Amino acid sequence: MTLLILCISVYIAIILSLDFFDDEKSSSRKSEGHHDQRMMPDMMRAPVGHDQRMMPDMMRAPVPIEMTVEDYELIIQELELQKKFIERDIALEPQRIDLEIQRITNEKNKLKVLD
Repeated sequence: MTLLILCISVYIAIILSLDFFDDEKSSSRKSEGHHDQRMMPDMMRAPVGHDQRMMPDMMRAPVPIEMTVEDYELIIQELELQKKFIERDIALEPQRIDLEIQRITNEKNKLKVLD
């Protein structure tokens, strides 16, 4: 466990030191930033205008959908099924706890036999 903590702390220290040196390099290159901008390929530049064809569906304005009675009934049925599933899952929880207690008791008894 101690070795794991040591490895993680060394890893974090390396990452932080690399980030520190990257910050120093970027501050020394601030004057060269415009030169890099001119050399950037067109694919990497930000788009100038909004092209609807290129816009992902998530970013488009939602289309108003009219719900029918059947749609509402399906939503209600889905919610009722979710409720039943949750109720059954909650009903099974005491059995899961009992099985876990039984498993831990068996492990404890195995250790007693070995001692």
